[in-house]
Amino acid sequence: MKLLILLGMLTLNVAGTYNDETIYYIATRTSSENYAGSNAISAEIVLVGTTGSVNLGVLDKDYFDEDDYVKGGTKLFTVPSAVDVGVVQCIVISVSEDDAWLFEWVSVTSSKDISQETFLYNINSTWMSSDTSEGEAELELCLEDQAVYFIHTKTSSRDHAGSDNLEARIRLIGEEGVVDLGILDNNELDDFERNATDQFLIVATVDIGKINCIQITVSRDDAWLFDDVIVSSDSHPRRLHLENSASTWLSSDLSEGSNSLQLCEEPLPTEPPTFPIFRYKLLIATQTATREHSESDNIRLNITIEGSKGSAVTGLLDNLDLDDFEKGARDVFEVRVTENVGKVRCITLAAGGDDAWEFLWIEVHSVDFNEQSYFYNTENDVMSSDTTEGTDTLKLCL
Repeated sequence: MKLLILLGMLTLNVAGTYNDETIYYIATRTSSENYAGSNAISAEIVLVGTTGSVNLGVLDKDYFDEDDYVKGGTKLFTVPSAVDVGVVQCIVISVSEDDAWLFEWVSVTSSKDISQETFLYNINSTWMSSDTSEGEAELELCLEDQAVYFIHTKTSSRDHAGSDNLEARIRLIGEEGVVDLGILDNNELDDFERNATDQFLIVATVDIGKINCIQITVSRDDAWLFDDVIVSSDSHPRRLHLENSASTWLSSDLSEGSNSLQLCEEPLPTEPPTFPIFRYKLLIATQTATREHSESDNIRLNITIEGSKGSAVTGLLDNLDLDDFEKGARDVFEVRVTENVGKVRCITLAAGGDDAWEFLWIEVHSVDFNEQSYFYNTENDVMSSDTTEGTDTLKLCL
């Protein structure tokens, strides 16, 4: 069963050199804001790269008979083209329907260089719609107009060090300017808990070059104590490690601490990156037949991927704000791990929830090595942590 289904006839508007067929993997992330999703929008995408441009036509997955742009959802589109545009620099998205859509980012990976994934962010949160009273009918996003910043915070292990009502705003000072990145907040997560490490990815329109200092300002009175902050950017990946050596508490109530703290220090010597470097996309098909266990809203699934060089665990597979594993659904999960497992040979499913679930098949796509492996539930096994309903672990091998 071939899952990388080729889209039909594409109208190509090209400038560039024709090579062997290029496969483009386009991922879109719809915002989790209210009404951000759309079940009627028709989005066309143009790629502009270092060697040319190409119109890939309308992004559509009607062959799965599903909504492409669900609130908070990520969709992966596979589009073949006769044109290799080189390294993607810009995208142009145009829409032809008036059901407004708000996306967070679009990523592009080419089969010519699967190690290069280009992210273009909708920094200004521009709504897309053919009705100009609701949004823009066309939007161009370019790498030169964005800067991506990575921030790690480590909350102290001391009693009461965590905070759930802080509103911590961060400002970076660099060799080429200053940027206010706004409030540090991961939606749907409890940030700044005692002894916890939190990671933030923030996109801005200003690249300040080499980062020299940070300034953290808080506007609420639930005091917070952190041990250190690590910052870097996509243009300057060398990390700046700043320690709160004076153990300064932060709070808008000055009887509890300071409402602002600035730290400046030379970066640590170059260290191996802490971000996961091996990427997998998992496509999971839930049972379509009308059966007792054809869907689940509490399966709490994780998968161990085993290969010729080792194994890695995906962690909990959950698309926030989406109902995963519904009857007949095809769910896509993006996973980053630190282990290179080599050629995938087996997967082991583990169910942590007791709402039994039955699946049809699972595709494991190695983004970095452009390899797909398919695993089928030929025995119609049911997954559940309640072993009276099914099995809590299941291993499938090629």
